[in-house]
Amino acid sequence: MTVHGLMVNHVQRTKYCYDITRLKQEWESISHPESRYGQISVQCSEYELDNPYTDSCGKFTSNGKDAIQDRYPDIKTESQFYLINDLYENTLFDQIISEHEGVRSRLMTINPKTAYSVHTDPRPRYHLAVDTNPNAFFVFPIHGEVFHIPEDGYVYWVNTTDAHTFVNCGDKPRTHFVFSGGE
Repeated sequence: MTVHGLMVNHVQRTKYCYDITRLKQEWESISHPESRYGQISVQCSEYELDNPYTDSCGKFTSNGKDAIQDRYPDIKTESQFYLINDLYENTLFDQIISEHEGVRSRLMTINPKTAYSVHTDPRPRYHLAVDTNPNAFFVFPIHGEVFHIPEDGYVYWVNTTDAHTFVNCGDKPRTHFVFSGGE
């Protein structure tokens, strides 16, 4: 797509592909703890915060309310969430994080017929669809881009530093494994 003479492509499939059947089996076999905003932290910080399974969930950058930097002033960068949580040790999630030097990894679920507010993230994200439906999309409204990440085992790089949202227009929840690359 061309916007003001520039090529724009916010979602790119990487060359990295994993066994989606194994990933789904591991995900389904884990007794996941309670989530925060539909998110579960796969990684935690060395700091003893409130809950290693929800501390990295939600908005990162301070907004004067409930963002991670507001809740935990010692947390300055996403890279401070680099330790694998016990439930995910020795799983394919752990392997993917290690191979990509991933930080602040989470399992993010969005319910059917819901959307996130339009927002920006401090850095691009990697997404791997664990459980999705054909009516779940990234939307980059300024650029008019809409993209579905299929449940194909590939890791997708997503430039979430531009304004975007995610909408699930389907009839079942969508879950992505999401992480940032190390700084």
